[in-house]
Amino acid sequence: MGEDEIMVTIASAIAALVMWGLWGANRRGMRSDFYPNASIKQLTLIGGIVNAGLLFMILKLWSSFDVRDSAPYLAQYWFMGAAFAAVAGIIISPLMGISHRDDVCERSNPAAAFAWLGVVAGFTIAYAGSNIGDGPGWWVVVFCTFVAYGFLLAVWFAFELAFHIAELVTVERDVAAGMRFGGLMLGLGIVAGRGAAGNWQGPDNAIADFLSVVVPALPLVVCAAIVELLLRPKAGAEVRQPALFGALPGLAFTLGGFFYVWLLKPW
Repeated sequence: MGEDEIMVTIASAIAALVMWGLWGANRRGMRSDFYPNASIKQLTLIGGIVNAGLLFMILKLWSSFDVRDSAPYLAQYWFMGAAFAAVAGIIISPLMGISHRDDVCERSNPAAAFAWLGVVAGFTIAYAGSNIGDGPGWWVVVFCTFVAYGFLLAVWFAFELAFHIAELVTVERDVAAGMRFGGLMLGLGIVAGRGAAGNWQGPDNAIADFLSVVVPALPLVVCAAIVELLLRPKAGAEVRQPALFGALPGLAFTLGGFFYVWLLKPW
């Protein structure tokens, strides 16, 4: 490893440990009566562990040959991924109106928990896809990650403007809305990760390849917008069942992104 790679590894490890350490400290304040059966208290912790394991698996199986066969490089890109995931979940998400500390830990909001988990998972997979293929260095992964993150943020911002997702999740505490949005972000994270994958042939080619993948997937975003219009609660209406109006469409969005990527040619 070169000096720059060592510095990136150290900086990423410190950033990831500090941000996720603060997250864990806040999480400990979550009340036991967070949900009737108390099992959802562990949801974000389990989700974080699954994300970390999934990231390592993708790096080990599909990253560049000089990364997947080297423990130091695996550690470098895993720490980078942990830092990028922390940026998504601990910095970006609160700026967009959904805070794990405020909404999940302090206010015990299950809707925010589902939305937040989908965000972190989607952004993590987008970063993981940026590692797939051969490239000249870590900065290629950073460039592709920024492109993938930009796409996810653009969709998130558009949904926030159109449907006020943060208000539905944090103020109305609509669990179904949190599930739908979380599933959409996970599905789009899979698409963005596939768009960011591939052998490096320059920034222009990387952007063109990314657009060639994500633009045909935009009907998924349109479908999600139509579903949100149809299923969002009306004033004075009864609270809708999360399983039927949240988990089912959220799962459909995730599977839609997965099957679209599965139909594409290998990177």
